[in-house]
Amino acid sequence: MSHTFCTITSKSHNVFTLALISKIKSKVFILCLDNFSYVLFKKLNKNNVFLVKLDDLKIIYSLNKIYSNRNYLSFIFTLKPILIFYVLNKIKKKSFLIYLDSDIYFTGTPNKLLKNVTNSSIFLTKHNFSKKNIDKKRFGIFNAGFVAFCSDFYGKKYLKLWMIQCIKCCDLNLAKNTWGDQMYLNKFDKKNNKIKFLNTEIFNLAPWNISNYSLSLKNNKLFCNDKEVIFYHFQDSMIINSKIIVMGLSNYHIN
Repeated sequence: MSHTFCTITSKSHNVFTLALISKIKSKVFILCLDNFSYVLFKKLNKNNVFLVKLDDLKIIYSLNKIYSNRNYLSFIFTLKPILIFYVLNKIKKKSFLIYLDSDIYFTGTPNKLLKNVTNSSIFLTKHNFSKKNIDKKRFGIFNAGFVAFCSDFYGKKYLKLWMIQCIKCCDLNLAKNTWGDQMYLNKFDKKNNKIKFLNTEIFNLAPWNISNYSLSLKNNKLFCNDKEVIFYHFQDSMIINSKIIVMGLSNYHIN
């Protein structure tokens, strides 16, 4: 069973993306939103890294129609399922494609994620909002920073449905019952046993749920409730310069 990764990057996120792919030994496709990013990752000359340009996605859908009708953030959210659909059709049947936001970092080994992404068609992680962030439930049950699809019938079917929904509307507008690409995933919970949910304690630990758990450091490894954390989502983190990093934790009521 083979696994492939993909992510989206831009000039403002290249540092995060470099950190993300530093732990990945499998094939990883990177959608570069600007030429600076494309040149940077091209110079890396890594055998497992494959670069995607916006023009490459036009074989799936005309991006000009999307770009002209929505703001930049909504445009990026729309690109996610299009990128996943594009790459999924390039890999072998019954293989897995894992999408990760570029601000995710493997604190543990990616192999433990790969061992869990098997024997199903779709994999998601719930937000599991902490008490102080419970109001954020309105943004969706699942976090779209991690999604995985198998290149089988069900994986492609529900991915295509998600892609079509995002192309139709990817507004950040709760009044329309949409929040980018994320709210559409709520309906995946009602599908069938082809969907699995990974343990948020160790997969997709993030500022919005970290207060739920007890953290510890053992032998330079991060543990959550005595389970080794595999990847952490550095949502809202910003690198100001070589000495200053803003973690963005205050946005989630964490001291």
